[in-house]
Amino acid sequence: PVQYADYALWQRELLGSEDDAESLIAQQIAYWRDQLADLPPEIALPADRPRPAVPTHRGGRVEFEVPGAVHRAVTGLARQSGATVFMVLQAALALLLSRSGAGDDVPVGTPVAGRSDDAVDDLVGLFINTLVLRTDLSGNPTFRELLARVRETDLGAYANQDLPFERLVDIVNPERSLARHPLFQVMLTLNNTGGLGDTGSHPAGGDLVIGAQESATATAKFDLLLSVAELHSAQGEPDGLTGSLEYDADRFDEATVRRLGQRLAGLLDQVTRDPESRVGAVGVVLPDEQAVISAWNSAPVDTPAAGLPDLFAEQARRRGDAPAVVHEGRTLSYAELDDRSTRLARLLMGRGARPDTVVALALPRGVDFVVGLVATLKAGAAYLPADPQLPDERLQFVLKGVRPVVVLTTGDLAGRFPGPVLVPDEPALDAASPAPLRDSERGGPLLPGHPVYILHTSGSTGEPKAVEMTVGALRNLLDWHHRVIPAAEGTVTAQFTSTGFDVSAQEILSALLSGKTLAICPEDVRRDPARLVGWLREARVGELYAPTLVLDAVCSAALEAGEDLPDLRHVAQAGEALVTGGAVQRFFSRAGGRIALHNHYGPTETHVVTATSLPADPAAWPDRPPIGVPLPNVDAHVLDAWLRPVPPGMPGELYVSGTALARGYRGRPGMTAERFVASPFGGPGERMYRTGDLVRRTPDGQVHHLGRADDQVKLRGFRIEPGEIAAALRTDPAVASAAVLVRDGGSLAAFVTPARGRTPVAAELRARLLRTVPEYMVPAEYVVVDALPLTRNGKLDRRALLAVEVDRPVPRSAATEAEKLICAVFAEVLGVEDVGADDDFFALGGHSFLATRAVALLRERLGADLGVRDLFEAPTPAALAREAERSGTRDSFAPLLPLRTTGDDRPLFCVHPGGGMSWCYAGLLTHLDPAVPVYGLQARALSRPGAMPATVDEMAADYLRQILDIQPEGPYRLLGWSFGGVMSHALAVELQARGQEVELLALVDAYPSLAGEADEADEASEAGALEQALRELEDRLIVDNLTASRFAFDTAELTTGRDALIARYLRFLEENQHPLAAVGEQTLLAMKDVWIGNSRLLAAHRPGRYEGDMLLFTATRVPERIAGRVGADSWAPHVTGAVEDHPVDAEHEQMLTVPAHIAAIGGVLAAKLKGSSPS
Repeated sequence: PVQYADYALWQRELLGSEDDAESLIAQQIAYWRDQLADLPPEIALPADRPRPAVPTHRGGRVEFEVPGAVHRAVTGLARQSGATVFMVLQAALALLLSRSGAGDDVPVGTPVAGRSDDAVDDLVGLFINTLVLRTDLSGNPTFRELLARVRETDLGAYANQDLPFERLVDIVNPERSLARHPLFQVMLTLNNTGGLGDTGSHPAGGDLVIGAQESATATAKFDLLLSVAELHSAQGEPDGLTGSLEYDADRFDEATVRRLGQRLAGLLDQVTRDPESRVGAVGVVLPDEQAVISAWNSAPVDTPAAGLPDLFAEQARRRGDAPAVVHEGRTLSYAELDDRSTRLARLLMGRGARPDTVVALALPRGVDFVVGLVATLKAGAAYLPADPQLPDERLQFVLKGVRPVVVLTTGDLAGRFPGPVLVPDEPALDAASPAPLRDSERGGPLLPGHPVYILHTSGSTGEPKAVEMTVGALRNLLDWHHRVIPAAEGTVTAQFTSTGFDVSAQEILSALLSGKTLAICPEDVRRDPARLVGWLREARVGELYAPTLVLDAVCSAALEAGEDLPDLRHVAQAGEALVTGGAVQRFFSRAGGRIALHNHYGPTETHVVTATSLPADPAAWPDRPPIGVPLPNVDAHVLDAWLRPVPPGMPGELYVSGTALARGYRGRPGMTAERFVASPFGGPGERMYRTGDLVRRTPDGQVHHLGRADDQVKLRGFRIEPGEIAAALRTDPAVASAAVLVRDGGSLAAFVTPARGRTPVAAELRARLLRTVPEYMVPAEYVVVDALPLTRNGKLDRRALLAVEVDRPVPRSAATEAEKLICAVFAEVLGVEDVGADDDFFALGGHSFLATRAVALLRERLGADLGVRDLFEAPTPAALAREAERSGTRDSFAPLLPLRTTGDDRPLFCVHPGGGMSWCYAGLLTHLDPAVPVYGLQARALSRPGAMPATVDEMAADYLRQILDIQPEGPYRLLGWSFGGVMSHALAVELQARGQEVELLALVDAYPSLAGEADEADEASEAGALEQALRELEDRLIVDNLTASRFAFDTAELTTGRDALIARYLRFLEENQHPLAAVGEQTLLAMKDVWIGNSRLLAAHRPGRYEGDMLLFTATRVPERIAGRVGADSWAPHVTGAVEDHPVDAEHEQMLTVPAHIAAIGGVLAAKLKGSSPS
């Protein structure tokens, strides 16, 4: 008899060598390579949960039955088609999976017995192999046509069944993952010898009895394993099918799989009754599910008839004196906003603004933008945000396509806009009437169908699309919003988002139409999470709207700062999929249910469609929150490719109907008709908007977002059409073709092929895009390829493109400690290795919110005051290290110089001497208690030439604002040397006048007797002032221990060779490798001007009277010309208490430059500060 070893030898002989092209195994390898080319790595199944990274293989099993009549029909159809029952089952299963979201290319696995030779029929052993059967459902075939395709595929597979599955996997080499089975995730088996679960006993001769016993526990080998058995009558006739669906319990609930079995049974009945029915016409919704779907459609809800201007007018009447809008120190009350916007509306109407027209708002985010928006609405027109930060080319395209009747802008921006421009001035506004506008002035009533705003979204043709939103849609949204988040007295709503993002309309109008205060986040704060948290606290924001990336960054920064944001009550996430967990969950947990988290969903064409509020307890938050249920008067339809509803829980494309729909795309009727389609579920003329989003809706009505059905992506809250970016790239002369894809990390990657004789350069491509598209659409990575790879169907092969190996040059090693530290931070944040000194942060996959993390770490570890904008402008470690060095120099001249920010005691504020700089106080730090923070106040004109105050009182008011920013309440501690002493006295007098307490006023060799008269020294002369500036810089060098000797120069050079002297001094700084090498000639000249200005201020100043004691350090080596006018007695008329005098054996210029004198002064100060500190 044949043995198993004989079979193994025979198989080896039969198959031959893979190296032999004529061998059977080589031919089968070629067949399978072609058959499985471009096989999807996995198919989408109607699972209840995402696939875990490490499967547990927990399984479950459900069973179902198919009646005998349907079994007989299946057998008959198979016989008519020259097929088998298995092929009919395979075609039906593929159809069901396709209609459940698997697409048109559905591979399933099946075992084959492997006993193709009669000689092995009686041989005991394992001969089974596994085949991959690929079903093509493209083109909406009839079921009979589909069965013919399946037959052809299966017969080819059976003829090539000898290649072992393990070898097949090696050859096809799919993307490997421990989380899923390779090549297929669904298996189908047919048992045509008896029913499944037959546990009866059968005599086998003698005393032997054979029986089947079900396993007590199921193990999931695949996502789904469908096992079907045929039952036959005693006469051998088909008598029913029994099915068993074994499923992966990590992903599926039992109820979901049970319904799959019911659907398959019903589907077999349908297709055998009518094999000519097309795949798209086969119903998969069960009768009881149809009732659930019908119940989802909302009943109409009445929306109040009042228009948007009327709602604002009501708030202006009720809350006239309340703040309506606040931005960077500027506030308009409701009455002021009403008055100003009405006057401006009349100016706009004079330029043609009325219902069904457009006004472009070419204004930066701020109070004037809000005034312009409200004025436009009062005129009845739609507003078009024309962000001045956009590239000129993009702005011109936007304006040309929409053709506004007028562009509202500022004088300095007016030159950028060729059409009619309105730059409102105060006389024109004053001349306009503030009386309420009437419909007769507008030319007709304001109707719900009129456009209210026009926003642009990315377009696949390379041109942005202008979405025309209606008043009625926005009114419906705001009415719902005010019910969900009622207005509370004094609530502050943040205006955070870009004005080109539809959420900005919700922010602005939900606040102004309900009496809240709109606080506009400063532009330089928006991208800096740490500063944003501080602003949210200071502005007492109660409502915040932000994409999930911003929300995560804010929560991380708040946790790091120990900030609870006590006024915050509502946070709404919109624009991206909400991600819970991590910092977001920790921050909300710490809030103890005080803050509600809302998840809003909606494309620009509909604004908010669905919404949900997460549970108050973050521990109950789902990992992937739903996007909620539709708003009132809005219906969400989950449909298949043939606009038929899909069953609850199954994926489909989301279509929206009802009040939320925009008019369409302005000036694009063809594109409007493509996306806004006729609704088969409503009355005549009712439309649906095709969102392109894949969703599923669970029986409770909640909609869950699954991804995109097309190529669009959302990054940072903006919907992006990669085709638009690719079209812009193709305008570059060096580019022949281009494609733009999204990397797994969420960054855009551009792939370009070179034009003949040209070489695309990444920096040039990036620069071109920055001129034509918004920053958020500029790819981080640019890859040059010989050709764009295509699939066998001629489509772009995205997987192959993303797998292209990018040749990176060997990174240049960091040359300085700063470069090394920045390289390490880049690597940590981006998750990459070997970051070089010249590697671009954004080319390595960075984006603006990863940039915020990087900047936060750099501030902490490098100690440099860098912002996100610095990283954008200097994106390599080498460039950023230079920027950090320059920022150190820049910040050395900032109006507020943080000498020591740590410590929990009350701070000491030090006012600059005549040169304007407070560096001189740095030497005191080692002598003062580390618990005392120390801040220097410096002349504003050092960092902003020309900003000299006119009086000492004006300077004092400026410095008080900076002090109050650091310490809002007293008691206060003040120190000043020379001119700074007189200023400290003036500050103390003003603080007391405001009812604040001053616990320490300390002066270093400063005297009122020198105020009120012109200084006799030559400090006020050009040459003398420049000499003082150079001397003060030298003092800084000595304090920093960078050079022991002063810069030597002849005083004659101050007048005869100033330019050469300054150049030589800057070289001296460079040779000493001091950061002040970057100070520049302009700063030196600014220091000179400050000396002159302060001397004049001192000459005109009349000191006030300070109520309290004063500490005074006096230099004993006094020039004869002023010896009689200095000393403690000179302060007696200006101080009510005692003047405690501490003589120091030094000249005036040595008081805070010679270490011994610094130590003496510091010791006394430390004791005084300790004595006044709270226990």
